Amino acid sequence: MFSFKKIYYNRLANSLTSKGLKFYENVEAFMFFVFLIGVLSFGRAFSIIHFNTRWAPVFITEIFLALSVPFIVFHGREFIKLRKRFLVPFLIFFSLGWVYFGGGLLKGNSFVLRDSILFIYMMFCPLMLMVLENRRRVTLFLCTLIIGNLVGLFMGRCLLLEMYTSGAVQFFISNTRTFNLGLYYGISIAFMIAFWDMLKSWISKSFVLLLISVNLYMIMMFAVRTVWVALMALFLCFFIILRKKMIRLVLCLIPAFIVVGAGLFYCDFSVIKSSLKVEKVLKKAESSVVFVNREINQRLKTVPEIPPVLKEDQQLEIGIANIVWRKKIWRQAIVFGMERPLLGMGFGVYPQYDIWGYQPPRGIGADSKVVPVHNHLITIFYKMGFVGLGLFLFINGYAFWYGVTYIKKCRDELIRRFLIGALGAFVYWHTMALAFDVIDSPPTSIFLWIIMGMIFAGISLDEKNRINSIG
Repeated sequence: MFSFKKIYYNRLANSLTSKGLKFYENVEAFMFFVFLIGVLSFGRAFSIIHFNTRWAPVFITEIFLALSVPFIVFHGREFIKLRKRFLVPFLIFFSLGWVYFGGGLLKGNSFVLRDSILFIYMMFCPLMLMVLENRRRVTLFLCTLIIGNLVGLFMGRCLLLEMYTSGAVQFFISNTRTFNLGLYYGISIAFMIAFWDMLKSWISKSFVLLLISVNLYMIMMFAVRTVWVALMALFLCFFIILRKKMIRLVLCLIPAFIVVGAGLFYCDFSVIKSSLKVEKVLKKAESSVVFVNREINQRLKTVPEIPPVLKEDQQLEIGIANIVWRKKIWRQAIVFGMERPLLGMGFGVYPQYDIWGYQPPRGIGADSKVVPVHNHLITIFYKMGFVGLGLFLFINGYAFWYGVTYIKKCRDELIRRFLIGALGAFVYWHTMALAFDVIDSPPTSIFLWIIMGMIFAGISLDEKNRINSIG
């Protein structure tokens, strides 16, 4: 009798524990999707939400990761099952980041907290792998991506047209950045292209074409040249992977984009009623046929002195000035890193740039005045040396190669399209990161590891389905 009661209570306890863990997993997945919608919708404006402590501000991304640690620990076995050729370099790079972080803290350098994003956000890779544990979660992720994209497009149009419902809304939205939204639009386009041919009805196909066209229009109007280059790389990648399917999509997309783009362009001019805004828009249209990036204009207006190169040639375009600016910081960052080429200069240490408008970093908050390198590979090199850069390149190269080579093996069509979308987004992210501060900015840096987690999650799901079908 005693034995029967013991067995009963043990089973009851196991059942309650199992239900409790399942509930926690569902809550964690829900939190992740809500967090993702917030980032995709508002970018930097969402990521700078924080509360201040005695030592440093704690931002919402770090709060979310801290809450996710138990979930990652409980399901760590799923991550450990990944191929050792990826897992070992991944963990070495992660550990090396902790060494640099700890060393900086021991020296009392608070700026290491900013550089911690280079390794702390790697946790999004196993987190994504564990959240996308089944096909239903993959579908929820795609729905999340669409919702975030729709809200992000609305926010982008408010930012572009400078139309706000209130001062508080204006203050919030103005804290985002056009290149943030440009990254999210490109990631959304990647998945919409990947799934377009899979859709059955022309209603759903037309809706996706409409959404892609609006995203393309917004990217063109933001006039962030790096985003344009990343978009070309994305389309080239899909031409290689999808071939005829991509050609069919482009043939349908061109007339859709012409109609949607022309309609939105006309609407934007009719919405801007003030003569000042009309004059401003016309001036931009005459000079470059697109809106000049407001962030670049602001940066050049606030510098303490006119760049020497602009003094020599007053007709020099802002775009060329930015190229000159980037070349200078790239060269100086590389020279700075070559002082310790093997292991780098460590976290929390920055070059003293000889560029116009340079101001030394003044804090670790949202307005720190830290000048990013605008190239993720150079950033990794001067902070972590050739050792860190080699590990970083191997991790990313292996993830991409593993995903590309698995496409033909994938049996589940939903997962296959998901994998193709993730690979396209991966190419898009890396292309943008070559000429923008993508890896240094939390709302954009996280997507490297999120996308990497998508690749391994898709492959893991297909392999599980294959084993179950055989069994």
